[in-house]
Amino acid sequence: MTDLKSWKQTHIKEDADYKATVAKQLDAVNATIQAKADKDEKWRAEIQETLTQIRIAVGARPAARP
Repeated sequence: MTDLKSWKQTHIKEDADYKATVAKQLDAVNATIQAKADKDEKWRAEIQETLTQIRIAVGARPAARP
């Protein structure tokens, strides 16, 4: 009976350790995904700003006369 209790306690601890490891890995993956999303958002904002500046520059030119 003692062996069974010991076995159960060991496996409960191993399960908890495994779950903690998986949770840490999941947190790391989520952080990586968020960092990528933030980088992509910054890139999109820079592209939009560049396009806006181009539109302003093109719109500010005098119209070509035929």
